[in-house]
Amino acid sequence: MFEKKGDDWIRLIGLFKLGKGFLFLVVGLGFATFMQKDMAEQVIGWMRLLSLRQENHYIDLLLSWATGINRREFGALELSILVYAALLLTESAGLLALKRWAEYLTVATTACFIPLEVWSDIRRFGLTKSLLLVLNLLAVWYLLARLWTSRQEMRMKVA
Repeated sequence: MFEKKGDDWIRLIGLFKLGKGFLFLVVGLGFATFMQKDMAEQVIGWMRLLSLRQENHYIDLLLSWATGINRREFGALELSILVYAALLLTESAGLLALKRWAEYLTVATTACFIPLEVWSDIRRFGLTKSLLLVLNLLAVWYLLARLWTSRQEMRMKVA
């Protein structure tokens, strides 16, 4: 089967999604192992390992967060991260295999998360977050343009 001109871009988007998927998978699995132990004890153990003082403002915030969140909320966060990782890995597998359904799935899911990314960036600006937002916008724009063009080509073939 012959490859189309834009297939390299699809694969690049697939690799981008694959990287994000693995990152979220690692974070989700980290949360899962964090849940196995008492959170406060684990944070204190990390502090000792890194030779950090408990009087540090950031450490104090981390400790209050770790002891203040209940296990149910933590479990919901863990599950959400793992489901999102599975979604990203599914998108990336489909895009790397050049499947049309993956293009539709990627457009739909990425476009749904863009308002959250914009809101997060407005609340607290970060260069990395802004770069990821721009990359996601470019991916959605490119995939939409590709899907639209291929739909127009199909209509011309039928007519």
